[in-house]
Amino acid sequence: MKGVLNYIGFQVGWLACVMGAGRDLFWLGPLAVAALCAAHLYFSADPKREARRLAAVGLFGLILESAAQGAGLYAYRGAPAAWLAPAWIVALWILLAATFDASLGWLERRPWLCAVLGAAASPFSFTAGVRLGAAELTVPAPLSFIVLAALWFVALPLSFAVAKLAEGRKS
Repeated sequence: MKGVLNYIGFQVGWLACVMGAGRDLFWLGPLAVAALCAAHLYFSADPKREARRLAAVGLFGLILESAAQGAGLYAYRGAPAAWLAPAWIVALWILLAATFDASLGWLERRPWLCAVLGAAASPFSFTAGVRLGAAELTVPAPLSFIVLAALWFVALPLSFAVAKLAEGRKS
């Protein structure tokens, strides 16, 4: 049941972030994610360890998304600068980290599957974000999708590794 609620919470948070950004309500997603993560931490067996994971993956996402946006791969609505990812996209990374011990926890032990799923899902997720007005492609769509797939092939397994380091786990 925990995994199902975690998955539903992620979908609600994703919609709040992306639909909020698409409607210039840039505060909506981070506020929803803060509430969801507060509940997540409240029910966590080790809230301090969990908070370290959320913060580390959020920082990783900020760096990655800022670099990609700064390189001109795509543009996020509400970004404070062309080289800096907006708060709502960082909130999505934090929310993603909250799935690592529940709905997506099984991927940690399967890094190749994690990489393939990251690569396969990212173009669809990004396309939905573009259609909802939260982002725009700055290069032709086929090239954007190849770059997104390649980026997420590496980024999703790497985010699990970042989380593991932040939690202080060795295995």
